[in-house]
Amino acid sequence: MCLVRNTIHRLEPLSKGSKRHKRSGRRRITISSDNRYLLQYVSRQRTLTAGIAASQLLKENPYPFQTVSRRLHEGGQFAR
Repeated sequence: MCLVRNTIHRLEPLSKGSKRHKRSGRRRITISSDNRYLLQYVSRQRTLTAGIAASQLLKENPYPFQTVSRRLHEGGQFAR
């Protein structure tokens, strides 16, 4: 019983989307609203690749192809 309680207690914060500790390392260049917009934009236009989306999206603040590809992968949009 104690093992189950410890496991639930350990996994509970992760299931609510919160972080256990402050991020360390390099800051992200995209913010969460940019990530949501990117996923929404690409889901509407299914034929876009990450490279085309990176060049068409946010002309005033272009993101590298690899960053766009990584954000799409994190959001569940694979094979782009």
